[in-house]
Amino acid sequence: MAFAFESKSWSYTGEKEFENGGFTLLNPTVSVISVSVQESNVYVALKAVENNGVYNHNLNIQYNNAGGETNLDTIVDSAVAAALPDFTLDA
Repeated sequence: MAFAFESKSWSYTGEKEFENGGFTLLNPTVSVISVSVQESNVYVALKAVENNGVYNHNLNIQYNNAGGETNLDTIVDSAVAAALPDFTLDA
């Protein structure tokens, strides 16, 4: 099933270590590649770019949508906020 999704990006200022990916990036920006929803489990694939560079790294996060939210934009915002709480939404 296809869903409409508002593309967003989140940034971090400084050096950020990604424990799950095993790498460190300077001033990374992450954006959504894909979202998969299976019942209350949400899987988000992210692309992480360092200093607006050409090297892309992939991250995967899992989020439990136990509250039953149905708006995909809100679900993804919550998933990224839970997984990357020190990132800020880009304007």
